[in-house]
Amino acid sequence: MFLSTNKSRPNTANEIPRYFLSLGAGQHQLSLIQAARDLGLRVIAVDRNLGAPGFRYADLQLQCSILRPRRIIRMLGENMTDGRIVGVGCRSFGRANVAAALVARHFRTPGPTLAHLKHFRDKRANKLLLQKAGVSMPRIFTWDSNAGRLALSRARPPLIVRPAVGHGKVGLQLLNKAE
Repeated sequence: MFLSTNKSRPNTANEIPRYFLSLGAGQHQLSLIQAARDLGLRVIAVDRNLGAPGFRYADLQLQCSILRPRRIIRMLGENMTDGRIVGVGCRSFGRANVAAALVARHFRTPGPTLAHLKHFRDKRANKLLLQKAGVSMPRIFTWDSNAGRLALSRARPPLIVRPAVGHGKVGLQLLNKAE
């Protein structure tokens, strides 16, 4: 992926700078940071790792855990000299999304509410909720029971296998034939 190191377009004399706040500046955040820049927004990136690659493409870098929304808000008040935050986001899960929702609420930007996030914290409950709304979901098989192994043996490839514990795309495998 190509990321421009040029800062966002300059503002005219009477235009207030508009910022997107990225909670996280790691490799997985780069496309989010680039999308904000493509929209003409300046970017504020927050990450506890000073070597995070997204910091190179941010107009303002804050070293802080993305799981500390109050600290992020305080640091923004101390370091942001002009402009306004018009969006907050992260490409993560769990507590990071809760932090993003709290920061977004503070700055009155669009984003999920805490009530919405509760529906998405439990993947199984989320899938049931989506199925009830008519969204088709992939079947889930487990091989730690006889019934699960039997159902899995009858499934037709291709199958996507992922570990029960983990996150994102870590540990995904594609099975093209019965093994």
